[in-house]
Amino acid sequence: MADHDDDVFSGAGDDWHNRALLGYTRDAPWWAYAEGYKEAGDRLVAGIDAGQHGQDFLVFPILYLYRHYLELTIKGQIRECQLLLGIERPSNPKSTAQRTLAAQGHGLAELWAYLQQLVPDVYPDLPDSVISEINRVVLAFASLDPRGDEARYPLTRTEERTLRGLREVNLRRLSEDISRAEAGFVRIEGGIDWEIEHRQFGAEIRSEMDAERRAWELEYLGVSEP
Repeated sequence: MADHDDDVFSGAGDDWHNRALLGYTRDAPWWAYAEGYKEAGDRLVAGIDAGQHGQDFLVFPILYLYRHYLELTIKGQIRECQLLLGIERPSNPKSTAQRTLAAQGHGLAELWAYLQQLVPDVYPDLPDSVISEINRVVLAFASLDPRGDEARYPLTRTEERTLRGLREVNLRRLSEDISRAEAGFVRIEGGIDWEIEHRQFGAEIRSEMDAERRAWELEYLGVSEP
């Protein structure tokens, strides 16, 4: 057994396989957060599908984990599209609409609607079927849990029961639907990545051509940099 120290979040111990690494990317790892929530939900569902008990209690974190995966994925892709399109996010958003434009807030339907506005300018050839599959899952969660609180608390702020419209859910089927939505998000991410790489390649080519032009001017025309 590894020695226990006073630091609750210490990485010490000889059981290296239990050590999780953070801060391994230079930018904010939206994809890592999203993947972590989905993977956690998938593992809980896999355990239940394999015969483990507790589904009537685990359904709450599973619903939250999957919903938060959707929210984080949408927010991350909004930010990537905005970067490619040169769209500045509101610096101090106040209204719900401004918070959506800033990729903030928890309104799943609003965030998804905004991403759908951006995607055609980044990935114009994305098949409608991809959007439709994501739309089916996202809007189902948005209807069930508009602000991300329904699966976290048993009561609302006004002391009403949460998840009142849901009597039962087949967790295996839910997981499969999430995976279908994930496949769609992966298609979108592929288009975003292609556009980023295309622009980087174009910038590199232009830089090389400029360097060759300056070298030619210097050698044959005697023109130097000002």
